[in-house]
Amino acid sequence: MDARKGVSVIRKFTSSGNTIVFIHKFPSIRATQLARTLLMPNMIGGDILCVYEISSPPQLSFYNPDGSEAEICGNSLICFGTILRDEGFTGLVKVYTKAGTKRIKIGDNSIEAEMLNLDHFSTEYIALHLDGGIIRGYYTESVGNPHFIMIGTTVPFEIAPRIEKAPCFKNRVNVNFVTRISKSFVLHRVWERGVGETLSCASGAVSSFALLYSKGLVNRSCVFMARGGFLTLQIISNTIWVKGVPTLISERHYDIADIA
Repeated sequence: MDARKGVSVIRKFTSSGNTIVFIHKFPSIRATQLARTLLMPNMIGGDILCVYEISSPPQLSFYNPDGSEAEICGNSLICFGTILRDEGFTGLVKVYTKAGTKRIKIGDNSIEAEMLNLDHFSTEYIALHLDGGIIRGYYTESVGNPHFIMIGTTVPFEIAPRIEKAPCFKNRVNVNFVTRISKSFVLHRVWERGVGETLSCASGAVSSFALLYSKGLVNRSCVFMARGGFLTLQIISNTIWVKGVPTLISERHYDIADIA
């Protein structure tokens, strides 16, 4: 943000199909209302709004189109690495999020984000009773966001909004449909709380990868293919890292008075 001129730069990125809007935090920002406004299709549009500070450490917050705050967004971390690189950061950079401090590995041609130490991974088997039937899956909050994961399910995707709002999930839940093709390739489709279907979800991919790995169903390195593209996940020293390809779509300048 150029405080002297009262102008804020708003950047829009994509990573694996996710569209992510970034704005530097300013004193009068109302992030919840800003997300509801900026992420509308007739405005800038996007899956998530990221409010950041270039501080020590850099800070990053995430807001859904309905104004609710998310704990973490892996694709946003990957895109934020581009902004940090432009600010002169290189190598391993710690970033503070609501889900804790994460590390971003900034290279000349690649960006990777630290997502989960497997020592902290846990799941709960859940059987949901909906429409007279039973939907079986696994619940986890280990990455930061709540995720419900179904492996190789025949449950129709259209029921995802009802799973999101099932009473047993007090903060709603992201709904993941995963199909293992091989030990190194998985298909992933996701319905995100506060958003709807998105073309990619890194935190959902990481949660699903951790679950599959705990069951011996995937290797230590695996590609997750979503409708918007692929993410490469790898376990290094018992920590899951995710690699994506961030692309800057647009960069616009706004007067703070018009968007605050």
